[in-house]
Amino acid sequence: VWEDIGSVFEGAKAHSRAVKFDFGFDLFVRNLLIHMYRVCKRVGDAKKVFVRDSVSDFTTWNIMIDGNVKNG
Repeated sequence: VWEDIGSVFEGAKAHSRAVKFDFGFDLFVRNLLIHMYRVCKRVGDAKKVFVRDSVSDFTTWNIMIDGNVKNG
C-alpha cells in the first residue's frame, strides 16, 4: 500500500495514531511502521522505530536489513 501511495505525510499520521491509541509497541504494528518508513526511503525514521523497543523478531530484522541494502 505504501509503495502505491508513497506518502510520508500519511505514514506519519498512521504512526501518530498508533502511538496515540497505544499500539506503538505492538510488534506487528512496529514492523508495519518500519516497513512503511523503509518504502518511503526514510531509513532514519525506520531505525528510530526499530531501536525504541528491544523486542524484535525475524521479520523486524529482515525489514531493517532489506531497507539498509536498498536505501543505503
